[in-house]
Amino acid sequence: MSLNRRSALGLAAVAVTTALTLTACSNSSSLAGSSSAPASTGKAGDKTLIIGSTPYPETQALAQIYGQVLAKNGYTVTYKMNVGQRAVLIPALEKGEVNFTPEYLGSLANFLGNTKALPDAATGKTVLDGELKSKSLTALTPAEATDADALQVTKSFASKYGLASYGDLAKAGSVTLAANQEFSTRPDGLKALKSIYGLKNIKFKAIQDGGGPATVKALTSNTVQVADIYTTSPLIAQNNLVTLKDDKGQFGPQNIVPVLTSSKVSSALTALVDKVSAALTQAELVKIDDQVFTKKIDPAAEATTWITSKGLG
Repeated sequence: MSLNRRSALGLAAVAVTTALTLTACSNSSSLAGSSSAPASTGKAGDKTLIIGSTPYPETQALAQIYGQVLAKNGYTVTYKMNVGQRAVLIPALEKGEVNFTPEYLGSLANFLGNTKALPDAATGKTVLDGELKSKSLTALTPAEATDADALQVTKSFASKYGLASYGDLAKAGSVTLAANQEFSTRPDGLKALKSIYGLKNIKFKAIQDGGGPATVKALTSNTVQVADIYTTSPLIAQNNLVTLKDDKGQFGPQNIVPVLTSSKVSSALTALVDKVSAALTQAELVKIDDQVFTKKIDPAAEATTWITSKGLG
């Protein structure tokens, strides 16, 4: 995973206003609609939508999945992929330059100002709804699928020290953790391991591949002993890694949640989006990520294949 979808959380204040000149990297398929549709705030139930995503293959695939289903049901859909990270994408939603994006429950709530613990998706959704009210944005029902930061260790390392949860790392002596650089300063990163779990034995090594092959290689070679790798990564199963339990909720729920400009929400749209979200189980998201990350399948093509396999076309 060469791009880190979480980087916006630690860089929220760094948004550059000129980045709001959104560069449209629209898909040219017949399902994509016009690539030059103007921004629109529209009326409730307006059937034109501009769907945006961050520069991350998973969110691009999810944007295509929701967009293609909506297009098949009478909506005129335009895609703006690679809009930017959250600090750019959320203001674009507020302005109507983008109308729809797949988001991550806990990270978005925290980005918008939440400082409360989010022990589960239900709590996270309630908090997120409150944060979105002042922004004229609406979050629909989250999917089961979640893509959260998670600490991984090798099976041999877990067995040697009897590791099952983050707190157990205190038993392992001095350990080095690999993650993207922002993990060292993020509120829910290294600081949280020390403040929430009381871990004083953690050293940090920056590896800038979002928990990808370089991170895994460092972990399996014992260059580092712990790594931050997203829960949907196929590399976890491929390398027999052990996912430690975040039993104190350091990272919170990260369920996929569709977020829209409120003026675009209607009962018909909500029903279609909810149907897609209901099919997005954890196992399905892992399969999607395997296609777009490991096998390098184009996100739009993978979306079409997945929709057909689920009978959503």
